[in-house]
This record gives sequence, C-alpha cells and structure tokens, in this order.
Amino acid sequence: GSFEAPKFISWSHQNRSQLVRIPAAIGERVRMELRSPDPSINPYLAFALIIAAGLEGIEKNLTLPPAVDADLYTADESVTGSLALLPGSLDQAVRLAENSPFVKAVIGRDILSRYVEFKKEEAAAFAAAQDKEAFYWQRYFTVI
Repeated sequence: GSFEAPKFISWSHQNRSQLVRIPAAIGERVRMELRSPDPSINPYLAFALIIAAGLEGIEKNLTLPPAVDADLYTADESVTGSLALLPGSLDQAVRLAENSPFVKAVIGRDILSRYVEFKKEEAAAFAAAQDKEAFYWQRYFTVI
C-alpha cells in the first residue's frame, strides 16, 4: 500500500489507518471495513475470498490478534515492526495468490491459473511501460 492505503496487516475498532476496521457497536449488528481492495478488483473473486476467510475463522474458532490503535501513517518501528506487510506490488500479490492453498481451495485451480496468467501479463506490461502514470491511466481509468 501507499499514500493512505493500508500496508500492514492489522485491525482496530476506531483507527482508519488499519487494514480492517470493526467499528465498536452495541447489540448483535456489527460491520467491518476492509480497506485494501483496489477499485479495479474482480469483486466476485474478492467477495468469495473474504466470505471464505470469515467462515474459516468461525469454523476454526480463530481469535483476532490484539487491535492496533496507533496511527500507522505516523507510527514508528516499535509499533509497526511486529506487523506483517501486505504485498507491495502486483508481482508480490500474484506470487502469494498463486502459492496459497487457501486461494486455490476457494476459487479453484483453473480460475486461479487463468487469473494468475492474466495478472502476470499485466505486471509485465507495467514493468515494460516507459511512463508508469500513463500506463495507469490507459489501463485502469475506464475500469474504475
């Protein structure tokens, strides 16, 4: 992540600099905000993975790590040093997805294989582009 997008894997009840925010709520109705998806994502794949991750957490009775209430935009290494990072590039994200048993199980080997192939071509086109900003505009402006 860059700019004001999250780059650490963390959550909080109130702090908007976190990857996941679960606003404090009273009663049975709770919501969450996931702040990492790029506007050009495939929403069907993203929602399938998000829902599957939530269900896996429920089925395995997983607990959340402690909330991080610090502002991660300004926090120093003593706060951020123990936090895992989100992928910093499309190449990194593609490699992680390609090697993830969870992603394979949720979206299937065939869909994952085709999606990874497409995203590798996209990453190569970006790497070859002389003008990165022009590449973004030409490739994504009409999508988002």
